[in-house]
Amino acid sequence: MTSLGYSSLCRGMLTGTLKEDFEFEELRKNFDPKFKKPHFPQYLVCAGRLQQWVKDKYNRSLVCLAVRWSLDKGVNVALWGARKPEELDPIEEIFGWKLTKEDFQEIDSIIAETIADPIGPQFMSPPSRKHD
Repeated sequence: MTSLGYSSLCRGMLTGTLKEDFEFEELRKNFDPKFKKPHFPQYLVCAGRLQQWVKDKYNRSLVCLAVRWSLDKGVNVALWGARKPEELDPIEEIFGWKLTKEDFQEIDSIIAETIADPIGPQFMSPPSRKHD
């Protein structure tokens, strides 16, 4: 059975490009609590720490780590919403390496140290739409 990982980059949180003053579209701004205070600054610190960790250990980007994490957790296809062709450039760097048990422990440790109250996956699905 094939499993699809929806939003492997956590709505852009794991791209390594977001800053605290970023202006979000309605979905992230109004629906997903990870993109609101007090959570957003914590998630940015976490993303920065993960980005530095994967660069130091594997010389890879945060995007590669996010997708590799999904694949190594058993997802067959890790989807992300690229809006420009160059946002798919990291694809080649995702292959040819794997995360170890110790890596998963280190990632969990970074998350625990930086995010006081993690938001669960229930906010990853889009809000319900009213049908006329």
